[in-house]
Amino acid sequence: MTANTAKVELHTALYAKLTSNNVIVAALSSLGFQAVYNIRGVPSGTKPQYILIGDTQEMPKNAFGRKGYALLTSIHLFTRDNGTFNADKAVDYLNGLFDQPQQPLVLATLTVASMMYNMANGVQDNDGLTWHLTLKYDIFIQ
Repeated sequence: MTANTAKVELHTALYAKLTSNNVIVAALSSLGFQAVYNIRGVPSGTKPQYILIGDTQEMPKNAFGRKGYALLTSIHLFTRDNGTFNADKAVDYLNGLFDQPQQPLVLATLTVASMMYNMANGVQDNDGLTWHLTLKYDIFIQ
């Protein structure tokens, strides 16, 4: 069956890379992050120290006679721990996983042709306590 969107497979693969048996990987846990959520899956009342996968833009990008997708996806870090230090260390870890990785993400029916770090933007939330860092990745999937 041909996929008509890459977003579902991409989000599933990102979640799998950041968790093991639905528990956040040790490298991120050691930086104080307690959970990974998909964009609509953050439980009400959840306090910072979590990672959010979401807000992906997708455009068709067919190539070589195959369906393809150009995506710009975001990963958000929400932390109140240790200022920006742990968030910055998490960015380093995430870029090791996702910026031109040696082992690309494994998707169910599609293939990741390329994945590159695009940018990061950090801001202090209105509560004055929470650091919100958004990472963006350019991804080409066929």
